[in-house]
Formats: sequence, C-alpha cells, structure tokens
Amino acid sequence: MASNTKARADRSASPNRRSRSGHGVRDAGWALAAAVAAVLACWVAGAAVPPRSPLGLVPWFAVVVCLVVLPRLGIWPGVLASAGVAAGCLALGASAGSVPVLALLALAVGHLCALALRAARMETGAVAEGGAPGREEARRRALDLQAQGQLEAAFRELVQLPARGQVLRDLYHLGKAFERARSFEGAREVFAHLAAHAPLYRDVGARLKRAQGLAAAERRAKGLADTGAGEAAHPAPARLGRYEIDGELGRGSMGLVYAAHDPVIGRAVALKTLALGSEFEGAALVDARARFFREAESAGRLQHPQIVAIYDAGDEQGLSWIAMERLHGRDLSHASQPGALLPVPTVLSIAARVADALDYAHQHQVVHRDVKPANIVYDPDTDGVKVTDFGIARITDNSKTRTGLVLGTPSFMAPEQIMGTKADGRCDIYALGVTLYQLLTGRLPLRAESMSALMHAIAHEVPADIRTLRPELEAPVALLVARALDKNPAARFQTGGQMAAALRAANPAAQTPRNMHPSGPLDYDARTDFHKPPMADYPDTVLDGAAAPAVRRAARTGI
Repeated sequence: MASNTKARADRSASPNRRSRSGHGVRDAGWALAAAVAAVLACWVAGAAVPPRSPLGLVPWFAVVVCLVVLPRLGIWPGVLASAGVAAGCLALGASAGSVPVLALLALAVGHLCALALRAARMETGAVAEGGAPGREEARRRALDLQAQGQLEAAFRELVQLPARGQVLRDLYHLGKAFERARSFEGAREVFAHLAAHAPLYRDVGARLKRAQGLAAAERRAKGLADTGAGEAAHPAPARLGRYEIDGELGRGSMGLVYAAHDPVIGRAVALKTLALGSEFEGAALVDARARFFREAESAGRLQHPQIVAIYDAGDEQGLSWIAMERLHGRDLSHASQPGALLPVPTVLSIAARVADALDYAHQHQVVHRDVKPANIVYDPDTDGVKVTDFGIARITDNSKTRTGLVLGTPSFMAPEQIMGTKADGRCDIYALGVTLYQLLTGRLPLRAESMSALMHAIAHEVPADIRTLRPELEAPVALLVARALDKNPAARFQTGGQMAAALRAANPAAQTPRNMHPSGPLDYDARTDFHKPPMADYPDTVLDGAAAPAVRRAARTGI
C-alpha cells in the first residue's frame, strides 16, 4: 500500500502546484498590501524613518521580490527564502551602520499574510477546481466506503484527488478513523499524505508523529522488521485448540481469519480470531471474554442452511477464536458498487434467504446486529447464501474498548440503535433493508459529510425512493424496501419471515422453499428480551450438539 500511495501522491502533486501558481498573483498582492499598510502605520506613528540613500533601497527591493515569489513556493522553501532575505538585510544593515527595521517588518507581515491566505484556502476549499462534479462524486464514494468500514478503499479514492479544501478534511477524518480501528499503519499513511500536501493543516504534524510511533510499536509487537523496505507476514500459530493452521484467509474487524483443519476427522474450518486483549483490559477484558463465549455458544446453536455453522470456540495464545464452516464464494461487498450489481432477481432471491436466516435466528433469540453485504457470502456456482458473524457485534455491547471502538457499521444501524435504545430483531430488518437498497442501486440510502451528520440523517431523514435511482424497478420492490427502512420499528416487517414472503412475492423468478413453515409472531416489547437471552454459563468449548434454547412465542396472533 505504501508504494502505491507514494505514486498517487506524486501524481496529485502537480495539480496542487498549478493551483498555487494560479493564486500566486492574488496572494502576492495581498501580502504586499499588508506589508505596505504596516510600514505606513509605522511612518505615521513616527516609529521609523524612510531610507535616505540608494543603498538603503536594496533591502526594500529584496523584500518586494521575496513577497511576490513567496506564494508560488511551498511552505518550507518560502520560510527559507524569507530567512535568507532577512539575513541579507541584517548583514547589509550592519555594514551600513543602520538596521533596516521597516524592511524586516514588511517582510514579516507579508509572509504571515501569505501563510494565512494559504491556510484559509486549505480549510475552506476556496480553490476553484476543474472537473468538480467528478471529484465530488469520488469524495462521495470515499465517504460511503468509510461509513461501511472499508477504510483502505476510501483512502484509495481520496488519494487520487487534489489535496485541498474538503478533501483535506476528509483525509483528516479518515486518518482518525484508522486510529479508532487501531490500524496505525493506515493512519500513518493517511497523515503522511496529508502532511506532504498541507503540513500546517490542523494538528496533522502531531498526529503523524503519534501514528508513526504506534505503527512502529505495532510492527515490533507482531515481530515485523521495521526497515521501511517491506513487511514480512506475521507467522500464524501452528495450531489453535485441536485445529492445525494451514494459512491465512483474510482479516476481520478485530483479528485474522485462518484456514485450518481438524486432524482427527479431517474437517476443513475457518478460524476467526479476536484479539480481545488488545481492545480491553482489567475487568472489561474478563467481561468481554465471558461475552465472547456466551455469544459463540448462542451462535453455535443456530443450525440453518443460510447461517454459517459454528463448530467450536476457545481462548489461547492471547487470542479468542471461533472455528466455523469454511465457505466457498465471496461476500457481497463487491456487488454493492455501481457497475458490479447483480441481476435484480438474484438480489431479491439472496435477500429472501437472508431474511429466512434472520427469522430463524430471531425465533431463537439471537440478533445479528451487523447485517451488511460484507457479512453475506454468495457462491454463484451453487447459488448458495450464507450469513456470517452472528453475535460478534454483541461482544462489546456492555464493555468499553480502549479506543472507544464500536462494532457494527453505522450506515446499516437502525435509528433506535443510533439513539442507544433497545435493539431487537427489527434492527436486523432495517439493516437488511439498507443492504437491499445498496445491492440494487450501488448506493447507500443515506449519506452525509461526517459521522455525526450521518447519525442525524439515520435518525430523522427519509431515504429517497429507490426508483429515483433505478426507475425500472417494480413498485412492490420499492414498497418493501421503504417498509424495511421505516424509522418506526413497529411499521417495519416484524419478522424475517414476513420480509422473506414479500421478497418472494415481488420476485417472479422466486420459488417457495420446501418444508417452509411460517414463523410465529414475536412480541419484542413484552415476551422476548434480546438483551438477556436464556443462555447457560459459558463453557470452555461450544459443542456441536448443544441443544437449541426454547423459543418463546407471543400469545397473541399479531403485533
């Protein structure tokens, strides 16, 4: 990533130089005007006298030339130029027996004025940009990716834009997002790119220094060589529990995912690891580990064709891990971008099966809490669908991490989650509505310039009708998406089964699954308490044959 970033930074440097040149005349004029005003004020006050010999005009000529050239230089070349002129003025004054105070004052005032103009332009984005619509769309894509937690993809979008104005602010907030995610190498690259183009922007220098130190510590902790010439892969453990590690599959939100197998029965598994020790400490760590095993046990009891199977769990070598079914196919994050959308019947079919899985989980008092395309795996060869990461977002519900990390993706959170009220299965219905919206259009239903603005939009703004983006979609599809995204939980589909039925009714190619039994109603407010599911104390391992908890059904027939 570092080499690609350097190349992109080099390509984006030339537009910035052209921008500085285009604004040089105006900035030079303001700098000279400020210098003249300061000199006139001193003359009027009688604090200094004008030069009385031709030799005394030399410092003035040097100052004027410096202020004219200064706006066309970078920050540090400008400082060196001003320092050189000041030193020359002092040397000339010493030889003539009179220090040119007014010339030095004019130089200082003009230089400060030029810096202030540069900083103001960086902050407000007052630079006129050609091709602004395309750049604004790129910014929007970057903000969407950041909201989905795809920070590296967001950086790849932003680094190609001229580093000025709103892009500086976006880069700054992206660097902070990398810090919150404890990806200090990513934060270092973002702040280094920002510092290369705007070294005086906010506290970017301090943040870069901090990120460099934390990234170096992170590399040392992982046993990596801090040489800057490349990073060796962190060696995987030979085994975790009874599973032998075959290699690395990918990276999750809090740890690595390994390919492994059980040498006794030969079953291939995926081991998802969570480094809880790096996120919690003291009593919070004890609570997080207990919650981890309770959630692993709860998810392990879910046996459904569309839910990834959980086989085992454990904690050793500083890692908490879950052994789960190794899947084929890939997650749907790639299919949520414009130009890569799946056919509408396929999307509706996938969403219906995800709704079936959520319905089953909710009947067993398990809420997913992080439904999104990245947690849905689809295999086009077999048309298979699997929902992953059940219960992972629950682990930190009642514990605060060292970095304030909140698991779950803000763009997919229901309004009641944003406002901190009780979360139940209807939050998953809302998240599936957001997922469906994105898979059909390539855009999120609600977007904003910042995280606080996004949360306000989720809580108060109504998403645009999906047909404004894809007019060819049928009315039933638009209506069911709008119902899933309703701000009022009571107005949404009350169960995944209801939403699955609506999806199949809106899909002419849909087939009703065999042995499909309609689910009973869920009384979220009285009978079902998703915050305190009836689970036993956590064991050392979660056995395959754990009995499913009893399902509480509401006595009444409707909600």
